[in-house]
Amino acid sequence: MKMKNVNFKPAFLLLLALALVTYVACTSVEDNSRSASLLTISSVSGEPGSPGEQSGTPLLSDVCDNPNDASQDPDTCTVFNDNASVTFVNDFLMVGPGTGQGTSYLNDILVTQYRVDYVRSNGRNTPGVDVPFGIDGTMNIRVGVNGNATASVLVVRHTAKQEPPLSEITTGEGERVITANAQLRFFGHDIAGRAVSATGFLEIHWANYGEGQ
Repeated sequence: MKMKNVNFKPAFLLLLALALVTYVACTSVEDNSRSASLLTISSVSGEPGSPGEQSGTPLLSDVCDNPNDASQDPDTCTVFNDNASVTFVNDFLMVGPGTGQGTSYLNDILVTQYRVDYVRSNGRNTPGVDVPFGIDGTMNIRVGVNGNATASVLVVRHTAKQEPPLSEITTGEGERVITANAQLRFFGHDIAGRAVSATGFLEIHWANYGEGQ
């Protein structure tokens, strides 16, 4: 009996192509580090630590809370931290055809860290000379998918009011008022572990506003 040679090459190549397509499709999803959740900041409002001061924007930060007839020496001034109320929004992104068919708790976001830096419009931004030193902080707030959440974070340390350049406001050795924009950067991840970040701003005016007798 005469045996016929069977050519398996076309079938093999077809199976190989299907395997490659399947591999690429799976890998593109598994290796995608971009979150489908978009973190943004809808509002930032100052919260002065001094008793009786009003919250709002800009933040009026008092560098010495002593009565007017008491010592205004930075070493003896009563000082308070100033905070900011920040509202986060978590929007779900519909990325590409066939994706974004539904959301789950994996699309929730955890905000875990923040950084505050100060920027002046005149370009004088040296920490400890022109502006206070920056702040690194930790937090733990969960923002549900397609939802929002509000948290309070530190934007002016009380110790910064006893260090240059803020301490020089009370001694008269420096500027009477210092104005800067606080840049607030927030970092976190969705529940699936993909990194997210957002940035907000708050205008701050530091001065020795004075208290009653």
